[in-house]
Amino acid sequence: MCRTYRVEQELAYCQTLLGLVLDHFGRTLSPDDRNSPLGRVLVVDKPAETERVVTEVTRHLATRHSDLALRLLREETGLAWDDLYTLVGDWAKLDTERKKRWVRFARLAKAARDASRGPA
Repeated sequence: MCRTYRVEQELAYCQTLLGLVLDHFGRTLSPDDRNSPLGRVLVVDKPAETERVVTEVTRHLATRHSDLALRLLREETGLAWDDLYTLVGDWAKLDTERKKRWVRFARLAKAARDASRGPA
C-alpha cells in the first residue's frame, strides 16, 4: 500500500471522527455557549455552505475563471495563495466528496483561527 494513500486514509478517518464530534456538539451546545470559541466554529459548519463553495469553485474553473475560484477559496478558508494555487491546479483530480471534505475542514480551521483571536 502506498504511503500517500495510507496518510490520506488516516486523514479521512480523523476528519470523519472530528465530524461526528462537531455534529454532537452542534446538537448539544447550549444557546448560552454559542458565542464561545467552539460555538463560533460550529456556526460555520453548514453542509449547504460547503456544497455552495464546491459548486461555485467547480463552475468557475469549468468556465476558466480561476481568479474567481481562487478569490472565493481565499475568502472561505483564509489559506495562503500558494496553497490555493496548488489546490486549484489539482481540483479536477479530486472527487466531489474529497472537495467537500476539504472545504468543510478548511472553513472550520479558519473559524478556529478567528475564534482563537478573541470574542466576536
